[in-house]
Amino acid sequence: MYVPILGMHRSGTSCLAGICEHAGIFFLDPSRANRFNVKGNRENLELVNLNDDLLGKRNMDWTATNPIEPSSPSAAETHAIRKFLDKNIRNAASNVIGFKDPRMTITYDFWRPELNNHWRSTTEAISQNFLPVATYRNPLAVAKSLFARDRMDQKTAIAIWTNYNSKLLEICSETQCPLVYFSQVPSLYTAEVALALNAIGQHFNLQLEPGNAIRFFSTDLNRNDSDDDFGSQLDNGTSKLLQSLHEYRWNWMRTQIK
Repeated sequence: MYVPILGMHRSGTSCLAGICEHAGIFFLDPSRANRFNVKGNRENLELVNLNDDLLGKRNMDWTATNPIEPSSPSAAETHAIRKFLDKNIRNAASNVIGFKDPRMTITYDFWRPELNNHWRSTTEAISQNFLPVATYRNPLAVAKSLFARDRMDQKTAIAIWTNYNSKLLEICSETQCPLVYFSQVPSLYTAEVALALNAIGQHFNLQLEPGNAIRFFSTDLNRNDSDDDFGSQLDNGTSKLLQSLHEYRWNWMRTQIK
């Protein structure tokens, strides 16, 4: 079974993947050292290249500001996706496999059929073979981070944020998956991640270790935030999307707290 970590770049996907791995979810060959991530970006290079190819063949890249036009993957693309999943299955040390690449948020529709059907056995009776875990961050904090890393201007960064997070909200609404907020309040963030790990464990009947996993989190992993940014300087459409993400997250958490 699969746990894809979804979310916009610079929005806590690396941190969330690291926590999931430390909780007991298998990640194949994740990057553990990266110039812009204190503990590595946790990405598998083969997966990144595969998503880059999916985007490139549609004249797009990770900076896409518009959604991918609806289409089916080619036979070669489907084969490449299946080959990657097969490699994970062969090497997995557990029955639940995680992987992280923010690009998968916008290439999700190409992956979804295979994630739901491609597993060791078709006789395993669960509601679905995958459960995304999603993360988002204040768009101005993302823009600050992208400027620090790539010298990207704020208007472009927020347009990319809007594209990714519009798709992320669609995925969350479809799958009712966990969504956490990569905030600058450590106690809030770790509490939300603990709820997400519990949901993964229940979905796959898996015993995870949230206490050990959450120790992976460090405030060094969340920079470029400012209290003054939250809700300010955003256009109406971006503000509404941010509020919709907040509302989904709050409603999802209510279903988990009994």
